[in-house]
Amino acid sequence: MKRLLVVAALMACSTPALAQMQPGEWQVTEKFTSVDMPGAPPWMADAVKQPQVHKRCVTPEEAHSGPLGMMNDGPPGCKITRQNLSDGKLDAVIVCDGPHGIALTATITGSFSPTRVDMNTNAAIESPGAPPLKTTMESAAERIGDCK
Repeated sequence: MKRLLVVAALMACSTPALAQMQPGEWQVTEKFTSVDMPGAPPWMADAVKQPQVHKRCVTPEEAHSGPLGMMNDGPPGCKITRQNLSDGKLDAVIVCDGPHGIALTATITGSFSPTRVDMNTNAAIESPGAPPLKTTMESAAERIGDCK
């Protein structure tokens, strides 16, 4: 569930056409490198640290919107509050206001080319009445061919 919130935040935003990516089939690998879940049993934090790999077809419109904008399937309520895409480097902050008072702030750094994106994401999820959840995630997305 928490992995979905972090990934959804990354996928929710639309960016200007500052760094055009190539459309096609992309393979995305995501791995949490740290998970601070106060009160959760250790097996739960270990379970979300398992790498996840999936593929997605990126349309020309999505690719044109850059490395953040091409990941557009997330929930409403997220906005980019800081974004710098220059010289193949990525630096951004995304803030999401979710249902039931849940708030997510993600700081993203990394690098990109038209066929590859590498990102490190530090995220904090705050929920009323619960201690904050803090995560660090590494993501790599690579164009692997044309959409099937």
